[in-house]
Amino acid sequence: MKITVLDGPGLGAGEIARWREIQAAGEGFASPYLCPEFHAAVAASRPGVRLAIMEEAGRIEGFFPYQIVNSGVAEAVGDKVSDCHAVIATHDLAWTVETLLHGAGLQAWHYRHVIASQSQFEPFHTEHLRSPLVDLSDGFDAYAVARERGGSRVLGKIAVMREKLERAAGPLRYEAQCSDPATLHALLRCKSRQYQRTGQPDRFSIPWVVALMERLHAARDAQFAGMLSVLWAGGRMAAAHFGMRSATIWNYWFPCYEPTFAAFSPGLILLGEILRSAAAMGVRIFEMGAGIGHYKDRFANSERTLARGIATL
Repeated sequence: MKITVLDGPGLGAGEIARWREIQAAGEGFASPYLCPEFHAAVAASRPGVRLAIMEEAGRIEGFFPYQIVNSGVAEAVGDKVSDCHAVIATHDLAWTVETLLHGAGLQAWHYRHVIASQSQFEPFHTEHLRSPLVDLSDGFDAYAVARERGGSRVLGKIAVMREKLERAAGPLRYEAQCSDPATLHALLRCKSRQYQRTGQPDRFSIPWVVALMERLHAARDAQFAGMLSVLWAGGRMAAAHFGMRSATIWNYWFPCYEPTFAAFSPGLILLGEILRSAAAMGVRIFEMGAGIGHYKDRFANSERTLARGIATL
């Protein structure tokens, strides 16, 4: 197997087409985090992003995106802002971690959310993470009925809170994909204030992360798009969420709500609207993100396993 390493976002049209072909054929590769556009957007926003292209008999059979931490050590592209990573490779390609790292010039690769079913990394896992999913394959109405039968009352609660919010604040309006950059930055400021209130590191104090959000927000393609979704109440932003979607998967990434509307659960109302519109767009899976959260269990009807660890030679 031949491995060639590219520096930065420099993928040609043929390589992008082959990446999409492998992604479409491979089980578990549909996440927007695994799209070539996400790799290119991160590479254009920060230095040190690399791509190992795996070839066999003169044909590209796999892609391994990563970003350099220091000499010989790398992490997943996007690292703390990436909720899913993998080696995007054909099913028949025989590869090992040793071959991959050696070909990429690495001694170690740190990963937080690798697809656990990618068995080559199993010996290096230090923790397994549950990643809840909303399966919308049968449409939103069928999902809603099944959730209620399963004992979740969250969609009924949303309907009640929606009526209360409208009475208190004025007419509600939902935008599935808002293109306004000012609204994106309003969400980022809202999220920064939330991080500060809760004592978490503010990801949006990092310039390259903000640049990445701007690039992703501008992406508008049937195969990959940034999704800034907004719930307006009486002309004010009550809640907003920024994520990405591939052809079939939409990810839950950066939600925030206006604290003055907290009593009405605007974030849950918005999430309900997003799920309804996602199903209407043909999205099959809504990724809730790794980790435990009570609200995730109220919406999720499926899950998959991710893992973290350090792959080494």
